[in-house]
Amino acid sequence: MQDSCLRVETLGPLRAYAGRRELVLGPPKQRAVFGVLALSTNSVVSRDDLIDRIWGESPPATAAGSLHTYVSGLRRALAGLGDPLPSSGSGYALRLDPGQLDIRAVERLAARARTSRTEQDLSTAVTAFDEALACWRPG
Repeated sequence: MQDSCLRVETLGPLRAYAGRRELVLGPPKQRAVFGVLALSTNSVVSRDDLIDRIWGESPPATAAGSLHTYVSGLRRALAGLGDPLPSSGSGYALRLDPGQLDIRAVERLAARARTSRTEQDLSTAVTAFDEALACWRPG
């Protein structure tokens, strides 16, 4: 794996890595923005949706400015990894390939396990489920 390859873990504590180096994602709300974007990978999340998800129904008047600050901080944390956090006219997207996000690997393993179970290949199903469970990283 190259040092410049972004990898994101959402199963357990939210973590991001450039190769083997863990990235500092910043303060809690900035990490929350990253988490929302990671779980919405490759889809634009509007600024309004991010504000709703981070601050709830009663955001402070400074929420839009804070969101901009948090995205800037995340871009600094992701510096040197290409442009994984582009903005669009309406919001932001975190661009990740399926292999860069742990939850996508689990989804593929679970699908393989279900298919194997349907085909009565119980050994392969159990192995795939075990591999999926191994992706969970408790804090």
